[in-house]
Amino acid sequence: MRKYQKTKDKMTIDRLAKITARGFLEMDKRFSKVDKRFDELDFRTDKKLDNMDKRLNNMEIKIDGLENTVKESSGKMLTIADKMSKQFDVWHSENILGTRKQREHEEKIEDHEKRILKIEKKVLV
Repeated sequence: MRKYQKTKDKMTIDRLAKITARGFLEMDKRFSKVDKRFDELDFRTDKKLDNMDKRLNNMEIKIDGLENTVKESSGKMLTIADKMSKQFDVWHSENILGTRKQREHEEKIEDHEKRILKIEKKVLV
């Protein structure tokens, strides 16, 4: 602003009102620019947040799918493990029975060998 001369330029209320009004207009323009910037930032932030929400939703869907796959797979694995366990039990029982039969056969063989030896002694003497 100009320096006021004492004689020519006296500050009047009208003049003060005009200067103040110009100042407010300049402030309004500046605030308008700031508001536009905030609006742009707000829009960009909303857009980024929407993208993040979409990505999170996609990740949740993938995680849910993986959870279902794991549940199905673990169910199948447990079924297979159960079948294997039952088969091992059958084999164990068969092994025990086979061992008993083998002992019985060995005892019979020993008994037969003893009888054969007795017979051979009688015949050869």
